[in-house]
Amino acid sequence: MFPRLVRTLVVGSLLGWLTGSIAGCSDSGSGPDVAVTPVVSPADTTTPPTAAAPLRPVAGCPSGTWLASQEELQNYFNTVGSMSAVSIIVTGGAELRLGTDGRMSFVVGDFRFAQDAGGTRIDLLLDGSIDGTYAVDGSVLTTEALLADATAIASIDGTEMEVGPVLQSFIDQLPFDQARYRCAGDELVLDVTVSGTPHVITLAAARS
Repeated sequence: MFPRLVRTLVVGSLLGWLTGSIAGCSDSGSGPDVAVTPVVSPADTTTPPTAAAPLRPVAGCPSGTWLASQEELQNYFNTVGSMSAVSIIVTGGAELRLGTDGRMSFVVGDFRFAQDAGGTRIDLLLDGSIDGTYAVDGSVLTTEALLADATAIASIDGTEMEVGPVLQSFIDQLPFDQARYRCAGDELVLDVTVSGTPHVITLAAARS
C-alpha cells in the first residue's frame, strides 16, 4: 500500500526534478520530498482509501464513470510539457470513476507515461488504479489521491530505476484537482489551468 500521497510538485518543477534525477538518480536525496513504496500488486492493497474528512454523497454529475481517451490525455500533457520544455508521450486511455459516496479512482491498463528531458527518457508503466476521494464546491472539482492499487515500473533510458518519485510526479500532474467542470449531455468537460495556461479536457460517459 502507498502511504497518503500529497500533491507537492508544481508543473514548473518537473524539468528540475528530471534533470536532478538524471544527474543522480541513485541519490536518495533527489526527487520530491514524498516517500512512496516502489511497487504495489493489487493483492497487497486491501484497505480502502480513508478521507481526512467524512465522505459526503455526491448526487448526479459529476459522479459516474468517465473515459479519458489517449488523445485527450496527450493533448493535456502536451500543454504540461510545453510549460517546462519536457516532451511527454502517453500511451493508453484511462477511466475516471467518481462514486456517489465521494470516492475516486483513476484506472489504467498497460498505460505508459514517457518523459524526455534533454535527450534522457524516463518511462512509467502503470497497470491498476490510483484511488482517493473527491468533492465538489459549486462548479469546482477537487480530488485527493490516497493510495495506489497498481503495478508500476519506472526506467531511465531503458534501465530500471526507483519508481516512487516518477509515480508521484505523474500523480501530481493529473488534471482533475481544482478543475472547473460542466456536464454536457454524456460528456464531462473540465477546465484546468497549467501554469496560467487554460486547457479543456473532455471525458465521455462510459457505456454500460
